[in-house]
Amino acid sequence: MADDIGKINRNKSKSGNKGGKGSYQKGNMRKLNFLRLGNKAVGKKFTLRPVGKIKAYYKYIVENNTPSKWGVAVVAEEDKDSNPIVSKHNKYPKETFAVNVINRDTGELQILEGPQQIFEAFGDYYERESKAPGSYKNGADFKLTVNGLNQKDENDKNLPYYHNKFVKQTPLSQSEIEEIEENGGLFDLDKILKPTPVDELEEKLGLKSASNGDPDEDDGDDDQGEVFNRMKNPESNDNVEDDDIPF
Repeated sequence: MADDIGKINRNKSKSGNKGGKGSYQKGNMRKLNFLRLGNKAVGKKFTLRPVGKIKAYYKYIVENNTPSKWGVAVVAEEDKDSNPIVSKHNKYPKETFAVNVINRDTGELQILEGPQQIFEAFGDYYERESKAPGSYKNGADFKLTVNGLNQKDENDKNLPYYHNKFVKQTPLSQSEIEEIEENGGLFDLDKILKPTPVDELEEKLGLKSASNGDPDEDDGDDDQGEVFNRMKNPESNDNVEDDDIPF
């Protein structure tokens, strides 16, 4: 899949994401490590270095009557407007973005997942430098700040829930690259965020009782334009609260 960096835009939206506590990347049982955002991160700042390609996809987060209270599922782009959740429940998935990042504060490799509002700064960097922010050689550090809802600045203007800005260009050192490789490489976002078949969406989201049977268990310098354009033209500005939602 080509990098989806061209899908980012400047229109503002607000969403959050939560680390995949207790979840594992299928295949090698590698524990996933999502950067925890949302309301529990209000007031925090993170210095992040994107690594590799940005993935754009469509994601459902719906409230249900299961013990966890929430259902989460990725849907294929071609099914986003035509699936049982749309036809039966009148709910549409939100466009979401994800990328591997080095958390400069902890040294961890994590998955940054969230709305256009977070990824807009990456789109601006690509537009300005013609280089992918996750490029090993030409990428950069960014400072992500999580503000409270309806929080105002000194001029009484509303602050964005998420504010992400460029810090400086930071080529990855050979030791950083080797450390990533020695610890299993980048998280495979295509596998982790694999779409759920449309006929399984209701069950996956907890909107229908489980059926009988067992459930199925580069640098990024090239082909960046299409995703960055989507970051600059988000399809939804709806606010999403997702604290305590299991990924």
